[in-house]
Amino acid sequence: MITRYSQRSLLRTLFALTITSALAVTIGLPRVALAHEADGHPARIHEGSCEALGRVTDKLTGVGAEINPEGTPVPAVDVVGAENAIPVTLSASTLETAMAELVDSPHAIVVYESDEAMDRVLVCGDVGGALMMQMPGMPMPGDELAIWLSPQGASAYTGLALLRSEVGGTSTVTIILAEGLSRGLPESSEHGHEATPDASPVAG
Repeated sequence: MITRYSQRSLLRTLFALTITSALAVTIGLPRVALAHEADGHPARIHEGSCEALGRVTDKLTGVGAEINPEGTPVPAVDVVGAENAIPVTLSASTLETAMAELVDSPHAIVVYESDEAMDRVLVCGDVGGALMMQMPGMPMPGDELAIWLSPQGASAYTGLALLRSEVGGTSTVTIILAEGLSRGLPESSEHGHEATPDASPVAG
């Protein structure tokens, strides 16, 4: 037999659960939306090449993101120096993967438009090129590999990725992305990338 006291207690419990659920939905939804909007341009490392991308091996911090893939806030970037300096957006990621693993087999760094447009690649660069070494012939932590990120399709973005070897067999990747610079590229290059017809050569 259910007493009046038991009924009141049950009603209070149900009321509390209803309010708690409503608050969770009300508070939780904006947080998800804000986190989603703060992801920046998604960046990934793929097996293969820009011509034939394979599976994703590493998820990088989005370029211009306010949070990293682990949900930790990304410190704001200070803008200093000349006011007419070309604006860029940045991304910095730490990988458990050693630089040698990314260099010894084909890999590519890719930056996408957004989480909703992962089918649109802004820039892509095959991992390889000139290695800036602290001591010639002796790879060691602190060595950096500069990787050019070429615009893909009708993208107006270009960029550069710096892959750095770190202590303990890890590595870091810094991506620098700029918009609108592709108009200043030569009409053709050694890598076969074509620019717009009104493009003019870049000095140096």
